[in-house]
Amino acid sequence: MRDDTSKPKDSASLLPTTTLEELVRRGARQLIQRAVEVEVEALLSES
Repeated sequence: MRDDTSKPKDSASLLPTTTLEELVRRGARQLIQRAVEVEVEALLSES
């Protein structure tokens, strides 16, 4: 068996890194999406 030292030995290092900016953007998108959904539901219930 070959010992490949180029592979990380720590499984946590295989996880993708998420920056704070990415987390903020994701949260903002979710809030905006939910706000639009609520507005559409309100408009549809008025008719």
